[in-house]
Amino acid sequence: MGGRGGANTKRNGHEPAIRNNKKRITSSQKIENRTRLSVIISVQQDEATIKRVLQQAKRLYPKEILFVVNGCHDRSLDIILNHSFYSMTTYVYPFPLGQDMWRAIGAQEATGDVLLFLCGDKVIRAEELQPFASACYRDVDVALRKTNKIPLSETREISTLVLARRYLNSLFDRHELGVSSMNDLPFAIKQPAAATIGFHHLHIPPLAHAIALEQELRIGNSHSIIDEIHVGKSSAGLNRRKQSLTSLGDYLEAFSYIKEKSLKKRT
Repeated sequence: MGGRGGANTKRNGHEPAIRNNKKRITSSQKIENRTRLSVIISVQQDEATIKRVLQQAKRLYPKEILFVVNGCHDRSLDIILNHSFYSMTTYVYPFPLGQDMWRAIGAQEATGDVLLFLCGDKVIRAEELQPFASACYRDVDVALRKTNKIPLSETREISTLVLARRYLNSLFDRHELGVSSMNDLPFAIKQPAAATIGFHHLHIPPLAHAIALEQELRIGNSHSIIDEIHVGKSSAGLNRRKQSLTSLGDYLEAFSYIKEKSLKKRT
């Protein structure tokens, strides 16, 4: 695929350049978004934020917006259905799909050249989202959210998770990525790169990240952004702990994949 030529600029110690243009979205960017960008949004109990998330997504003027609504028992779906957009599709599941299954579903259904993944409980201005899409239009296959630290309370699981993130990147000599990961939203990816990774693998972000590194896709950090608002769900502390443990398990799967690939290369 075209994304692999000249891949892995880690060789000279630099990540792909992702220039930031947060001030405004230009007319030319809107035109490119209109023909190339698919915005994929996860929705659960997000009635407090989903209207504003949708408003910001619409300001990008994307080719399409796809919602994956799962295990939702509040008014989120009603809010979505009461909005109009020239191309908006909603996939509804009455039960929770799991932490990241929505990514695989959205990626398989999207028709854009570039896929931008968002979470329905995080309101991020369109001007902060545009650089992710623009990076994929230019010179990267995967544009990550630059993450300096994991913004959760210090626990043994979180500390281990930070080490796992950094170790995964260091295995491929991508130290400049730090702890940035496909776990973190938003991120953008070219559709051919998602196909190379395997759409079905996107529901395990660390594994998808490992495959992207192993396949020498061009991965770069975009910029650090601050969520406008992140409304906590009930039992947020317990949910964070469960999510961190799930992520640790996902990283073990990623490391197992790398080990298996390494053994095959030796034989």
